[in-house]
Amino acid sequence: MGSENKAQPKIFRAGLSDDELIGFLRDVIKKIEIRKISEGRPEKLRAQAVEAEKDLVKLDKDINSAIFR
Repeated sequence: MGSENKAQPKIFRAGLSDDELIGFLRDVIKKIEIRKISEGRPEKLRAQAVEAEKDLVKLDKDINSAIFR
């Protein structure tokens, strides 16, 4: 009985037709799905950028040491 009494979200049409409301709800679903897929992505990209920067610094040092021998 506890979970059955949870409040469900209420949607007010605000003058939208059924088709407009369906389109709006589909857009909301897409945004939520994209947000879910994107969770943690910025952190992963930052970590990859840091590693790429380290690799570039090492490569630069290797090139400079080879050139200035």
